[in-house]
Formats: sequence, structure tokens, C-alpha cells
Amino acid sequence: MTAEVLRLNANMGDIHVTREPAILTALGLGSCIGLTVMCPRTRVAGMIHIMLPAAFAGRPMDKVGKYADTGIVELMDQMRAAGAGPSLVWAYAGGAQVFQLGKGQGLEIGRRNAEAVAQHLAD
Repeated sequence: MTAEVLRLNANMGDIHVTREPAILTALGLGSCIGLTVMCPRTRVAGMIHIMLPAAFAGRPMDKVGKYADTGIVELMDQMRAAGAGPSLVWAYAGGAQVFQLGKGQGLEIGRRNAEAVAQHLAD
């Protein structure tokens, strides 16, 4: 008898952390970023589905995971609480330019998301 594998889908703004063997997914990324992090020593893994590079100052926040600046910090805190060590491996995908404002102009949310994620991981 084979044990069923845990399946976790990170919807927009979701953060998932697990010590169990799992399949982590983030569907329909577009300009969003799906970031997966794992501690090779403890096998703690996590995923976040980031929508925007930074939270809006002075506005209420319904999900810290929506934003690279608050979500990555929360993901790392949850992973440490689950037993992850300091040596982590990560991969991310997404960051497409989905919206065009006019000829040659875009919001560039995807590019800004990817840059924010790369900067926060480097820090």
C-alpha cells in the first residue's frame, strides 16, 4: 500500500510550508511569481504565490503572501519554525508581462516582481 502524496496549491497570496513529502504547485502565474524554497538537510519545503513587489504603505493587508517584501520574510519565518536550517535552495517562475497600457508601455509588474524576489533572496 502506497501513501498518498500531499498536494499543496499556492493560490494568489498563499504560503505553504511542509515537512512531509509533497507536490507544491502555483498555477496561472502570469506576472505573479511562484517561489519554492527547500532546506536539503531537514527536507522542509515551502512555496509562495507572489502578486506584487511590495505592500502598499498605509493600506490594510489581507494576505502578507501577496507581496514579495512581506511574503518572503513570512515564508522564511515559517520555514525556520518548521525546522529549516540556514542553507536553502530555491527556484522561482513567472514574471511575465501580461498587461499593456498602450503602444510600448506596460505596468511591467512581472519584471518588477522578478527583480523584487531576486533582491529579497540575495538579502
